[in-house]
Amino acid sequence: MELENLKDDFRKQGLGITAISYDSQKILREFADRKHITFPLLSDVDAEVIKQFGILNHNVPKNNKNYGIPFPGQYIVDQNGIVLSKYFENNHRERVTMESVLIRNTDWKPGSSGKIETNELIIEYSASQTIVRPGNHIMLLLNIRPKKNMHVYAPGVEGYTPVSWKINQSDLYRGGPVEFPKPEILEIAAIGEKVPVYYKPFQILQEVEIAQRQILEKNLGYLNKRAKLLFEGTLSYQACD
Repeated sequence: MELENLKDDFRKQGLGITAISYDSQKILREFADRKHITFPLLSDVDAEVIKQFGILNHNVPKNNKNYGIPFPGQYIVDQNGIVLSKYFENNHRERVTMESVLIRNTDWKPGSSGKIETNELIIEYSASQTIVRPGNHIMLLLNIRPKKNMHVYAPGVEGYTPVSWKINQSDLYRGGPVEFPKPEILEIAAIGEKVPVYYKPFQILQEVEIAQRQILEKNLGYLNKRAKLLFEGTLSYQACD
């Protein structure tokens, strides 16, 4: 359903969608009709393609009725059949969301969740989606615009405080590595320095893994009703004009 809801967004980015499973054509047709799926579903009954790609879920024993399922994941493939990127998890209860895949591979952007303005910066923050499920791997985004004539120091700078983002860790989610774009090099001739900075708009990304259902229910209550999950963190920086 996630793919179906995002199919137009993928197409606008020049990407088509298809899915493959070990189910029969009959089962896939019934599923597509029931769920109103309009993109192609490919049947790999003997899991031959799944095995060739090396994504057979070996956590499922051969005598189990579910034997043949792949590890959950996605490939981005170009028109020549070259794999450009792939996203897979060892735990079948975890999923990299399709919105996160769009963010990683295209210019697609989610709507802004909020905005903060300081004397030096304008910061818009958002997540790849506003509704998450147990085991989702989502993206947090900080879009930062230095004000006129301002720059902030980038990671790797020496002698100054680099911009940094630190999410508050929680039992409900786990933050992954923080990703920064390549900085510009600013030459300060008066003091003979060359330093990495950001003076144009830039984006900070962080993947966040949502906890499994039992942990969420322990902390938030029964999940049949929506519960609010709040991400908090600290953005630090040193800015100069």
